[in-house]
This record gives sequence, C-alpha cells and structure tokens, in this order.
Amino acid sequence: LLNSERFSLAAAFFSLAAARIQELSSRYKAWEKQNEVRAELRSFTDRELADIGLSRSQIETMDFSENA
Repeated sequence: LLNSERFSLAAAFFSLAAARIQELSSRYKAWEKQNEVRAELRSFTDRELADIGLSRSQIETMDFSENA
C-alpha cells in the first residue's frame, strides 16, 4: 500500500473507533442518568409515588426510551 492509502485506512479506522467510543459514552451517560432517576424514585414514600401515578414495583421496569 502507498503511504496515502495507509493514512486513509488509518484515518477511517480511527474515525470509526472514535464514533464507537462516542456512542458507548452516550449510552453509559444515559444508563447513569436512569440509575439516578431510579434512586430518586426509590427514596419516595409509597404515597409520593402514588401521587405521581407510580407504584414501587414499576420503578425498576420503567422504560426510558424516547419512544415510550
């Protein structure tokens, strides 16, 4: 391979790697936020949960997807 081809392949590899790392970072941040929300909800009393339309059993199965 020519030097320019090697450079192009390396640039493509690192671009894909950077995109994957960014995706994983975003997913981790979302997971972390979901855990914070669940922890906050776990601290509510049963009455407070009922006031917002939730039961304690729903906390762990909440759907945080944007389409939910």
